[in-house]
Amino acid sequence: MIKKSFLILASAILVFASEGSDMQQMSGQDMFNILKPQMSKMYDSVIPMIEKAEECFQNAKTKEAAVKCSETMMQESAKFMPPGMAKEAMNSEDYKNFEWNDEVRKKTVEDLRKSKIEMQKMQKCINNSKTMKDMDICMKEIGVEKR
Repeated sequence: MIKKSFLILASAILVFASEGSDMQQMSGQDMFNILKPQMSKMYDSVIPMIEKAEECFQNAKTKEAAVKCSETMMQESAKFMPPGMAKEAMNSEDYKNFEWNDEVRKKTVEDLRKSKIEMQKMQKCINNSKTMKDMDICMKEIGVEKR
């Protein structure tokens, strides 16, 4: 459930970032210079969203409460997606189909914590990098390979 939401979000960000620009004709450094501030801004929004989701799921004692957390997370994620993709993601309702118990709750919260920590590390790499090569080196050092 959570991993699928993040995959949708990551895909949406890449699509959104490349819309309206002719990135195929740009150098890697030009592309990096354009995407760096967008990625940094995205992390500034996504990390607090994950923190809210983590708290919500931690407090979700019932499946109904967990579904509300999931819905909120999808609505927040939709802000980063092109309108068509956001509507499709919200209409799929896959994010509502999951089992909920204490074990799943603990795993979900732990997955969110790990995602938040990874995103914080990635944000630091992005913010501290001057070139695409700097970012690649930093990402490898923190254990995040190209996806």
